[in-house]
Amino acid sequence: MISRYKTKALAGLGFGIVTAALLSSCASHPQRMSPEQIAEDQRNIIPVIHNANRIYFNDYGKDADSVEQLEELEYLTIDPETRNWFEYELVKQDGRLISIIATSTRKAPCGKGKKIVYDAATGEFSGELAK
Repeated sequence: MISRYKTKALAGLGFGIVTAALLSSCASHPQRMSPEQIAEDQRNIIPVIHNANRIYFNDYGKDADSVEQLEELEYLTIDPETRNWFEYELVKQDGRLISIIATSTRKAPCGKGKKIVYDAATGEFSGELAK
């Protein structure tokens, strides 16, 4: 069953899903991606995750526990290659989302352990890949 919030937001989220997939299309050419391109990819994908969580919140009255939960419930789809390159974490405080952290894996062209942190309140990015 699709909720009324999810139904209204599908068009906008659909754009986000397509955007996340297109932005990750460079994944087929990892040797050609610069650290700046990888960081830009994440600066575009993470707000899509945030928006998917907002829709989830409207439906359930609480923030999602994980990006995987958002994907399983079809609020979000992230390109599989991007999922190979990055792990995503929803950080909550007192049950509310405060930040989203993307951490690169060993398969990422930028190397393992590089982070970009999105502040859910301000929309600002920080971390090694935020520059």
